[in-house]
Amino acid sequence: RACFPGCSARPPAVVFAMWFCCCSQTGPQEKTIDADARNIEEVKMLAIKEGEDLQNMPFASPRTELGTFQAALSRRDVDASWGFTLEVHTTALHVATVDESDGAVAEYNRGASEVERICKGDRILKADYLADPAAMGRFVQTCSVVTLTVKRPQIFDQTVKKNGKPLGLKINHPTDGCALFVASVNPDSPVKADGIDIVAGDRIVAVNGKTGKSQELLKEIASTDEPTFTISRD
Repeated sequence: RACFPGCSARPPAVVFAMWFCCCSQTGPQEKTIDADARNIEEVKMLAIKEGEDLQNMPFASPRTELGTFQAALSRRDVDASWGFTLEVHTTALHVATVDESDGAVAEYNRGASEVERICKGDRILKADYLADPAAMGRFVQTCSVVTLTVKRPQIFDQTVKKNGKPLGLKINHPTDGCALFVASVNPDSPVKADGIDIVAGDRIVAVNGKTGKSQELLKEIASTDEPTFTISRD
């Protein structure tokens, strides 16, 4: 597991964080994508030049999916703050935190409609034409201009009665992350037995109304026999 720490205050460095959870290290060595590549063909050429396996770094179609929006962000240089942190899982890139007072994201949000503001929990589908979570993260970290394709997740609550039994959820939780990733649901779990709407791929972003780091969420789950999960579903 590789960890790239983010910045919580207002430093001159890039506000960015990546957490890799339960991912193998068998793929090609990571390389930074040149931030000057402004279209898909240039990015592909750079990837080939750097020796990347394109099958392991998918490129998205320029067509925007329904239910998504695009956010054009710019900062004065690569040392200026974006004003958000990003959490990279093996299959997804999400907005972990947003600084509404400073940075490129705050400036973008002030001029955007309510439904097209970048918010905590949003999923980043594309950074320009890149679609691989780790590649998008590296690109955002090193560029000063980027167009993000953003998807707003469904947010809803589900209460589970443990009845003295284990939850039966396999959960991945990056140490410094702000969510718990549901990897799988045991067929014999209380979740399945009671028909609770929690499925693999869901993110638990709060427990009993409390948010925090993943370890804090796990402690809250352990402290009650009837936890209420706030679920984020892409």
